[in-house]
Amino acid sequence: MARSELAAALWTVLKAGRPVTVVTDSRYVHDGFQAVQRGDGSALLEDLDGDLWRQVRGAPDATMVWIPSHKSWEEARTLGYSREDWLGNREADHWAGVMAQARAAPAALSRFQDRRLELARAAVGVIGAAHQAALEHDSVPGGFFDRMRRTPRRLPTEKGPAGPCKRWLKPAQVGVGEPEGAAPDGVHQLVADAWDARPAYVPPRGCKRVGSHKVVWRASCTKCGAAAGRTSKWLGLGRTVCPAGDPAPELRWVGGCHLLEPHQHGLKCARCSLTCAVARREAVSRSRCSTWALVGADGAEIVGARGFAAWNAALPVRFALAAGAGATKVSKRAVPVEGAVQGPAKRPRLEPARAMLAPYASLSLIHI
Repeated sequence: MARSELAAALWTVLKAGRPVTVVTDSRYVHDGFQAVQRGDGSALLEDLDGDLWRQVRGAPDATMVWIPSHKSWEEARTLGYSREDWLGNREADHWAGVMAQARAAPAALSRFQDRRLELARAAVGVIGAAHQAALEHDSVPGGFFDRMRRTPRRLPTEKGPAGPCKRWLKPAQVGVGEPEGAAPDGVHQLVADAWDARPAYVPPRGCKRVGSHKVVWRASCTKCGAAAGRTSKWLGLGRTVCPAGDPAPELRWVGGCHLLEPHQHGLKCARCSLTCAVARREAVSRSRCSTWALVGADGAEIVGARGFAAWNAALPVRFALAAGAGATKVSKRAVPVEGAVQGPAKRPRLEPARAMLAPYASLSLIHI
């Protein structure tokens, strides 16, 4: 529509061949003519109607008068416009409508387009209703948006000392408690000698020192009297069937991996009470458990022996702690013991065979 009005005004100026006055109700034509005639309007020369505006620049000067359209004579007179300008604008609007009606689309094509628009409105309504139903479903408490806003739950971890760098934390370990009552048949009830700070062995001059001392520390079973000297032998004694009482001849001790089950700290081994995060399930479930299982002839584990087996497995570590041994970072096994040094630890750089023990570096780890 704007291009048609511009073309009509340009045709009038070019046909006159001299300065004329053009009355128009188009602000686009009125302001554009004035800008181009002043030497401005460079943007108009480059837009879609630039071919017409470049002709305006070479046409004779024209005086442009703007008049509001679709006004009554009383309204136009009140605004200060002459009757000639009002009549000319009204006549132009009439003939523009007549020509537009002559070039109107056929009635059948109009009805077809109306039908298309009606179908489009119905389809948009169905899509909008589906979106609204989906939003209402996802906005309820516990829905999709509620879960997206909720902070992911994190397992409780030990709080280490504040420092400039962020330390790697791990789930807190729970020490193995002493079981009550007597050990079941086939399980030793081990008791270690009391620590009395015996003096260290001093070899003669010129002899090579072997070990820290020559004192043998013993652990014995209160049920059958079996004993083992040196802490390195205690685990082997605890993994033999105790002959006291009347144990079944088919009983035997079997080693295996950690048996993980849900726990408040994430996961916990049902045998040795070692805890770990849920994300470490696969790695920890493949590592060897220090507590062996007592099984019968049918291969089923005797659950009642777990507590005493874990207590016997932790006996060397408790003895070393009582003797003042410190916790180290590398060992062949890890046993959670109450009183062990607990604290945040950095990720250790170990060979792959020992890398599975990395999350449990805060346990009491000693060479046995």
